[in-house]
Formats: sequence, structure tokens, C-alpha cells
Amino acid sequence: MLKSRLIAIIILVSLIGLLLIQFRLLVVGARLEKVKFDQKIEEVLFNVNEALNGKNPVGNALVKLIQEEVYEEEETNVYLYEIVEGGLTKLFESQLNKQGITADFAFVINDKYNTKSTVHSTNFVVENFDFDQYSILLGDRIIGECHCEQVLHLDILNLFGYFLSELDYLIIPSILCFLSILLCVVFLFRNLKKEHQLNAIKNDFINNLTHELKTPVFSISLAVKILREKLEKGEISGAEQFLQLIDNEKDKLKIQVDKVLELASLESANYHLQKEPTDVHGLIKEMAKDFEVKLKERNGTLTQKLNAKNFIHNIDSTHFKNVIQNLLENALKYSQGTVEIEIETLTKGNEFQLRIKDKGIGIAPEFHKLIFDKFYRVPTGDLHVVKGFGLGLNYVKKIVEAHGGVINLKSGFGKGTEFTIKLYTK
Repeated sequence: MLKSRLIAIIILVSLIGLLLIQFRLLVVGARLEKVKFDQKIEEVLFNVNEALNGKNPVGNALVKLIQEEVYEEEETNVYLYEIVEGGLTKLFESQLNKQGITADFAFVINDKYNTKSTVHSTNFVVENFDFDQYSILLGDRIIGECHCEQVLHLDILNLFGYFLSELDYLIIPSILCFLSILLCVVFLFRNLKKEHQLNAIKNDFINNLTHELKTPVFSISLAVKILREKLEKGEISGAEQFLQLIDNEKDKLKIQVDKVLELASLESANYHLQKEPTDVHGLIKEMAKDFEVKLKERNGTLTQKLNAKNFIHNIDSTHFKNVIQNLLENALKYSQGTVEIEIETLTKGNEFQLRIKDKGIGIAPEFHKLIFDKFYRVPTGDLHVVKGFGLGLNYVKKIVEAHGGVINLKSGFGKGTEFTIKLYTK
């Protein structure tokens, strides 16, 4: 167990290391992409600035617009403004497309101190605009003819979202890698937890098996020793009593071994049930009669409500008797005080239902999914004082399923237990 934990810790540390390396690679990749993106934007701004600095309709309109606003202090010339705004929008769209950038953008031309806006895009909002993101001082022609310094600012809208979409070739593999590592960690801890549970169940099974087998072996050894002493002394009287004791203990030993072997045989791929048409009601009555002796020792009662209309089914009678016996013995073992057990059969549609109910100590809901597991025994309440291997209910479930049926449990701690077996008719 210690070795398994050490291996698990090493694997966990390795997985965490891989995760950190993957995250670091993602950060480095994102930084490199940001540098490339900034270089592209700088080239876009440079090309747009060169276009505005040349003698063309947009550049000429911009110079005139700045001169009128700065020196002639006239109201904004709508005609010139529209030429500049429309021309700049087309210039940016063209240059951004050349760089493979399809993001939304906004722009504005301000004086050097951002005190007055000369022209801006229609989606420009001063409160949301990032003046410090990307900017360039307009060219020599504009400075010379306007005798002022104007700055062109560009803002890529929702830059983070756009950047994420452009980095999908890095982000998607990183997320997949992260999820894979996370699943490995979860799987690792689940396996460790399961291994721990199986180890505890195995130890409990071995302890119970040892106790159950040692008791009849000890009784047989003691009886043989006493019998041998009597025979050596020539005392024949009482020999039959010890032989009967040995025979009884031998039967107990055989029953315990058969329980283990029966379950092993069910897991064999070559195993087949010997099914034949059987009167299930007759089977129940036979089992109830055999069970009367054990009930009398506990002053218990067994009520039969055999109401099923169709009670002839194609089953393996030997194993089905074992199923009923296991459920009845559980009801007896896990009842305190007065024992009250009820067997009921009924027909619902194409279902034959067999219910075995008791008023025992019950099973808490958190253990319902576990009690059919091999070797599992409920560790709470007074259940741990009852001897057993934890094989009975696992055997019951396997036999019921081998008959094409299902078994359900309804129980609560201190509220008794009800097992329902459903067999389906064609």
C-alpha cells in the first residue's frame, strides 16, 4: 500500500509539472503572438500615415480641415470631415485586411495633448477609447502645412476576445491537455480510493473467512482428539455422538467452501444455468417450511402473500432456492427483537415480482449501491457483529441477472429492508 501511494505521489507531481509546463508554453506563445500583432498594427499605422502625408483627396481634405479648425476657428466643415472620416475608415480596413486582421476598430486624430479632436470614426466613444494602445504622429507635410502636431490613435475593440480567437491553435490544445491531465488526476485518486476500499474489504473477508473456517476445523480437531482417547481406552460408548459432531461440523465447513466456489463458478464464462419450468410458489413454500426451525429459535413469524397470477417460470430451481434462502437468512440475521418477515408475489404487466420484507435494522441509503458488491459488508450500526463473507447479496444479484431479471432494494436505517426481484415473462 505504501509503495502504491509513493507511485501515486510521483505520478501526481509529474502531472502537475506537465500542467505548469503547458501553462508556461501557453503564456510564452501568447506573448510571441502579441509581439507579432503589435508589429502588424505598427505597419498598418505607418502605411496609413504615409497615405495621409501624400497629396491625395483624403490627405488634402485632412490638411484643409485642420487649418480651418485650428487657425480660422470655424465650425467643423461637414464636407471635409466626411471625406477624411470615410477615407480613413477605408484605409484602415484595407491595411488591416492585408495583415490578416479582421477585428473591429475605432480611430481618432487629436492634437498632441489630446485637448481637441479633429476627426474620429463613427463608433468612437471617448470614455471607452484607449488612447495609449496604438498611435503615431502624423507626417511632415501635415506638420509643415498646418504648423501643429496631430496624432492618429487606433484602438482595436475587444482586443482580448479577438486575440483569444486568433490563438485557438494554442488555446484549444492547451485546454484539451489540461482536461486530460485533470482526468488523469481524478482517475488516479479514484483508483487509489478504490484500491484502499478493496484492500479493507479483502482484509475483512480474509478475517471472516479465517474465523468461519477455523471454528468447524477446531471443533473437528477437538472431537477427533477426544474420540481417539476414548478408543485407545476401549470406551466405545459415546463414539457415535462425536462422529455426529464431526459430521455436522464437516457440513458447516462444506457450506462455507461452497459459497465461495459457487460465486467463482458464476464468474466463469463457461457457466450455464439449468433452467426448467418451475412452480415458484411451490419453491417458496418449500423454502418457508425448511426455514421454520430457524424462525422458532427467534420466536419469529413468516407471512406468505402469494398473489402472482403467473407463477410458473423457466428458472434454475437450485440457484433460485439459494437466492430465497440468502434473502431470508439476511432478514433473520439483521432483525433485532421480534422477527417479522413477509414474502409476497404479484404480477404487474409482464413482470413477476417477488418481495421479501423485514422489520430489521435496515440499511442506510449511502450503502445501497455497495451492498451487492463482492465481499462488501456495511460497516455501521450493529451490522459488523453479524458474521459473513459479504458474498450472499453479490451471489443473489448475479443469479437474478442470469435469469434476465433485476433486484431492487428499498430500505432505511432503522426502517427495515425490502428486496424486490423482478422476472420478465415473454
